[in-house]
Amino acid sequence: MVSFTHFIVIVMGLGVGEYFNCKYPRVEDGYSSEGYVCNWEEDDFYLINGQHILTPIDSTDNCFEEKARKKYWEKR
Repeated sequence: MVSFTHFIVIVMGLGVGEYFNCKYPRVEDGYSSEGYVCNWEEDDFYLINGQHILTPIDSTDNCFEEKARKKYWEKR
């Protein structure tokens, strides 16, 4: 029973981490933005006044990154 509980905690932790990584794309020093679902790279952003802005389109996006990018630009 303990191993099943540990498994659930790990899966939930990974799920929450992936959710926030996709929902709030960012590239910062000391922050690893590589995830299993959304893998944000430096090339996915452009820099304006020291702020990283997610590019509107990227041909290498998977379906989750594409959806996250669309929501990011709807909020802007």
